[in-house]
Amino acid sequence: MEEIESKIRRVLVVDDDLKILASIKDFLSAQNFIVETAENGFNALEKLQQSTFDCLITDVNMPRMDGLEFMEKAFHAGYDLPVIILTGFGSVNDAVEAIRKGATDYLSKPINGSELTNKVTKAILEHQKSKIVRNLIDWMDKQGGYDRLFGTSPALHELLFQASKFFGSDESVLIVGEKGSGKQNLAKLLSHYGSLPIDFFIEIDPADYQLDELKKLLTTRYAKPESNPPASQRTILITEISDLPVSILNNTAWNQSARKFYPRILGLTSSEDFEKQIHGKENKLLQFLRKNLLIVPQLCYRKEDIPLLASRLLKKLRGNDEIPLKLAPDAMHAMMLYEWPGNLTELESKIEGAAVMAIGPQIFKNHVFGQDDMETGEVIPYREAKESFEKSYLTNLLKKCKGNMSLAATISKKDRKNLYQKILKYNINVDKFRS
Repeated sequence: MEEIESKIRRVLVVDDDLKILASIKDFLSAQNFIVETAENGFNALEKLQQSTFDCLITDVNMPRMDGLEFMEKAFHAGYDLPVIILTGFGSVNDAVEAIRKGATDYLSKPINGSELTNKVTKAILEHQKSKIVRNLIDWMDKQGGYDRLFGTSPALHELLFQASKFFGSDESVLIVGEKGSGKQNLAKLLSHYGSLPIDFFIEIDPADYQLDELKKLLTTRYAKPESNPPASQRTILITEISDLPVSILNNTAWNQSARKFYPRILGLTSSEDFEKQIHGKENKLLQFLRKNLLIVPQLCYRKEDIPLLASRLLKKLRGNDEIPLKLAPDAMHAMMLYEWPGNLTELESKIEGAAVMAIGPQIFKNHVFGQDDMETGEVIPYREAKESFEKSYLTNLLKKCKGNMSLAATISKKDRKNLYQKILKYNINVDKFRS
């Protein structure tokens, strides 16, 4: 894992007021920061070329080159570091403009030493966390297979940062989240990103195994201390760990205290009452794993990710040989309002269905949602929803195929006779689609 380091930090302060420069340097130096100063943007750019800094503090109003111009030049030159803007008292517009252009935070004059130290410390730590997450997302993009872990939402980034603490580790982890939220993707990430070499990996669902088989998998000693590779490099992914019998859970919990003999466990659970199970006196394994707990957020808590998730899925569905599909504004608006009770599984299903139903290069709201009230999260009877979808799907399919039943059967992968029966059921006139 790329860890957040606790080394002494270097800060560059830029201001044309020498008294303010001296004051800020004194404040930060007293807190063990190494501080360099520059009286204008030109000198500051030279210092950026000569040394590496962890944070940049710059005044807005300076002669020759103001703080915003200096900040933009620094970003354009490729310097990746947090920027704190100094503004005059009450200069809210300057602060808003600076943050819009990429500043991390702002500080109003006169400078308060404690506030300055806190903001610099927070800016550096948040920037480091962001860098770890960005590097991780770049890696997932190159590897493929992590489609549910992309986005810009704070909820997702916090999850990825917390998960990064277990990279390169052989510690067992408990992953909790609703069905369709991305638990499997996260478990795969924990197993493959920066991890120890794995010579044995198995995914098990307790419902698919006999009691004796489960006991053998989870409680058998796999190695002696001198063996190579050790058992700690073996990983078992348990899809619904809360479904394991209590006797096996307790034996496994005891074994986990002797990690060099037993495999690493990645336990997944979507149980709504897992907190109750963890606190139960009998369930020692979940109590043991709780110290390494990762909670995967529901899609309704990371709606900022929906545009990117949808765009990636549409690109994947269409490939490089077809005209790309895009979501129309009304579709995106409806998707952002919807609560997504089925999480990412539901999002993927709706996007895939909409891609089939779309006539042109745009996907509209009616392609994604069969009923207007669906966008508000209201539930209609399943039969009504199914019939509404089928009728809308068939209508759009026939439009695309211009009434050609053979082509419609091929695209929908439906038997032609069965397809024709569905068309009759919904009283759809095929002839009106034929040109």
